[in-house]
Amino acid sequence: MFGWLKRHHIPIDTMGGLIATGITIGAFVIAYGQYVTQSRIENERQAKQSYYDFMEISMNNPLYSKPGLRDKPLTDLEYEGFYWYMQIMSQTLEQVFEFVPDEESWNYNALLQFRLHCGYFLSVDYLPEVHSQHFQDLVEEALSIEEEWAKSEGIDLEDICYIDD
Repeated sequence: MFGWLKRHHIPIDTMGGLIATGITIGAFVIAYGQYVTQSRIENERQAKQSYYDFMEISMNNPLYSKPGLRDKPLTDLEYEGFYWYMQIMSQTLEQVFEFVPDEESWNYNALLQFRLHCGYFLSVDYLPEVHSQHFQDLVEEALSIEEEWAKSEGIDLEDICYIDD
């Protein structure tokens, strides 16, 4: 190898510089790959933690987490609790979308929650403009699914999307 370098007039110290540069670039590529992987893992962990915290709130408030369990309209005080429950749910899902924006399983979970709470999303309390476009699109999809199902059953959307007056 040294003979080849001498024949082509490539100084050995230049070759050392090229090797050092190659090693540095390789190390940078590996470090960047590790950073991207760790970021993805941390984002997924944050999304799970946010959703687990929300699930704990849901378990402690079953009349808010599953509106169909109620047999009478909420009192004013109960509706205030429901309103804030929905704010927590909305912010939790927005955080999840921020942490893992393209994850289908999270979109599916959100779609289920939006369908379950479709009455809120039909009410005047839901302000779509304060949410991300992704959030709004999933709400629209959920309402569309509920509307299709209601039509197929011959019932009004308001009958399956429980809305407290």
